[in-house]
Amino acid sequence: MKNVALGLICILTNAMPANAWEPGDDWRDDQCESVIDGADRVANVCRGVYGRGEVFLGIYWNDGAEVVGPCNATESWPMEYRGLSRVDAYDWLVGYCGW
Repeated sequence: MKNVALGLICILTNAMPANAWEPGDDWRDDQCESVIDGADRVANVCRGVYGRGEVFLGIYWNDGAEVVGPCNATESWPMEYRGLSRVDAYDWLVGYCGW
């Protein structure tokens, strides 16, 4: 039974697509800055150009909240967010993709 469960975990793990971005992936120190948000929390805001010139944004808070994705988000390549509302996530995207 243990081998069957382990086999299923391996199959499911390999079948699930990997997320394109994880906190801190591919960010250099010169691409990031710390800012204070409207709730007086520190956010680490990172912005970089990757691939074919696509601008990506990553914003990370100490409590695990984040906004990560391309500045020109599409249905096939959406912005991902966690720990805040969709409206707040898009406000951050709009506000920082233009710097």
